[in-house]
Amino acid sequence: MHGNRATRFTIGGFRIGFDWSVLIVLGLVAWSLASRVLPSGFPGHSTQAYWIAALAAAGAFLGSLVLHELSHAIAARRTAGVEVEEITFWLFGGVARIRGELPTPRLQLLVAGIGPLISLALGAVFWGIGLLLGRLGAGDLVAGTVLWLGVMNATLAVFNLIPGSPLDGGRVLHAVLWRLRGDRTRAALTAARVGQGVGGLLIALGALGFLLAGNAGGLWTSLIGWFVLGAARSEGQVAALRLTLGDRRADEVMQTEPTVGPAWFTVDAFLRRFAVAHPHTAFPVQEFDGRLSGLITLDVLRRVPPERREAIRVGQLALPLERAVTVQPETSAVEVAARLTMSRQSIALVLDQARLVGIITPTDLERAIALGRGIPRGDHPAGPYGPVAPPTAPPPEPAPPASWSEPVPRTRTPEA
Repeated sequence: MHGNRATRFTIGGFRIGFDWSVLIVLGLVAWSLASRVLPSGFPGHSTQAYWIAALAAAGAFLGSLVLHELSHAIAARRTAGVEVEEITFWLFGGVARIRGELPTPRLQLLVAGIGPLISLALGAVFWGIGLLLGRLGAGDLVAGTVLWLGVMNATLAVFNLIPGSPLDGGRVLHAVLWRLRGDRTRAALTAARVGQGVGGLLIALGALGFLLAGNAGGLWTSLIGWFVLGAARSEGQVAALRLTLGDRRADEVMQTEPTVGPAWFTVDAFLRRFAVAHPHTAFPVQEFDGRLSGLITLDVLRRVPPERREAIRVGQLALPLERAVTVQPETSAVEVAARLTMSRQSIALVLDQARLVGIITPTDLERAIALGRGIPRGDHPAGPYGPVAPPTAPPPEPAPPASWSEPVPRTRTPEA
């Protein structure tokens, strides 16, 4: 996914990534403020002053988005012990990689609702500061820019409360339906369907605004709607997977004893001597000392020009372990499917205390779905291909049929 191209750093113990597309949003926001919003609202200032105010406002708004997403992560960690592995910001906001699930509808409601509350609080703070600066004579441009931040944070809160996944309002709707119906999966399906409706409505409204009124902002509205629609469909697919996979775990659907490639091989040696011997398109790779180092795909290797394949080692091209999809044996199969979908990767590595014990591909998940959710786990020993049923006693052999050659007992009739 986009997260693979993100620049990362840590805030409060959480890994934060910024995709390059964030620069597009910041540039568009700053350009809109400097060229239209601020000059029309607060005329009489220089172009340089408008651009300084616009860039400061765009940066502050990005900071507000970070606080919004961090509030979700902090609430999930403190209330439910759920770890957020990474938060990546891109063109349409923040995407969090979460390890585990919230166990109750109450916690789901709390974690979902904290983000809009933080945005509303920031909106109120910026609005109050803007009014105060105006009264202190700080200048209409400065005060107006801060007031704009207040309005945008309040707008962000209201938009996120729209009841449809993947928005925060969709999570709230999910929690409420989960509490009322007692069925987490059905609630998630309903929230995803509502989210698809919201996305379609935004696309239609944006298109009408652009075609009928010539409003260029309608294109942006349609683009947001397209994102909401796609994300809601993905969440609906994950919810549907839950119906078929049930509570099955990663160690029940994984391939054991996976093929691990040598990271120290050159690209040429890997393709000619290793890859041809195995029917796979992606491989976990390890260093010479046995330490697992990452994941490599044949597509990546084939992109290397033939004249350079003898000079580049596989480890230099492999996706680092921290960026690959890694799960634990007890991770739910549904979560594995969701993370593979979000990351657009083809393999999840199953690690048990940093030791590779298996891999999961979309084919493995499809096979688990085909087998059905009603197969009990049981306590039977596991072989290389999964649980092994205990031996049972053979059925008794049926009695042989009577032969015509056997003597037939006669019934003796009494004499008269």
